[in-house]
Amino acid sequence: MEDMEKYVLDWQDTVQDRSRFYWIGRSLIMWIGGFLGFLIIDYLSLGLNFTDWYMAFFAAGLVGLLNVLFWPILTKILLPFLVFTVGIGALLLNGFFIWLASNFVDGFTIGGPALILTPLAMAAVTTFLSAILTIDDDATYYRNVIKKVKKGKIKLKGKKGVIFLEIDGLSLNVLNEAIKKGHMPTLQKWLEEGTHKVTGWETDLSSQTGASQAGILHGNNKDIPAFRWVEKEKNNKIMVSTGFSDAPIIEKRISDGNGLLKNKGASRS
Repeated sequence: MEDMEKYVLDWQDTVQDRSRFYWIGRSLIMWIGGFLGFLIIDYLSLGLNFTDWYMAFFAAGLVGLLNVLFWPILTKILLPFLVFTVGIGALLLNGFFIWLASNFVDGFTIGGPALILTPLAMAAVTTFLSAILTIDDDATYYRNVIKKVKKGKIKLKGKKGVIFLEIDGLSLNVLNEAIKKGHMPTLQKWLEEGTHKVTGWETDLSSQTGASQAGILHGNNKDIPAFRWVEKEKNNKIMVSTGFSDAPIIEKRISDGNGLLKNKGASRS
């Protein structure tokens, strides 16, 4: 256990310096993405107007500052609303921040469809820029987990366990190629030491995630023909693999109580 904690803290030291650059880079991307999003909606004349381009740059920075100051508080209060609106609530909240910023920036007005389209444009541009620059996410993991371990907020337990990682659509040939090229050094080491082996397998129908996870976790994927299907015998009820009300019903049907998650296991997707 002490060796594990030492490993965690040593690993933390390797990413801490990069973490500073990560947040500086991410902040700049968010700022530029917001600025470009503003210019796009302004150009399309959809209800957002700036008297000068540099006001858009200043407004984007102000919106980012409002997000930093108030987003953590509001998300804690409005978390159920944000979850059940599946992203729409977050767009409305960002629209509110943009409207609020317009009250503090001269030469900046917003209304109508721009209140919804502007946060969409800002998010799209920011996502595109982040994908191009491929920002390293190690810093995010450090902030959320490793830093808490270092401060003693999380106590590592010495209990043994197994983590099963499912990667949708990963073929045997692609996996072997990745190992051969050195992209997966840990798996390569296991194979070279002879402690593990790679085995391919053919999926049945349906091969989608819901059926595959049911087979892996419970050893049974009976009557899961697709991600979404209609059950005629139940008045044409539509069943959805990830449905809040449907998933427990599906699990009850296929589980005999002896699946991989029996002893305090958990599944995340």
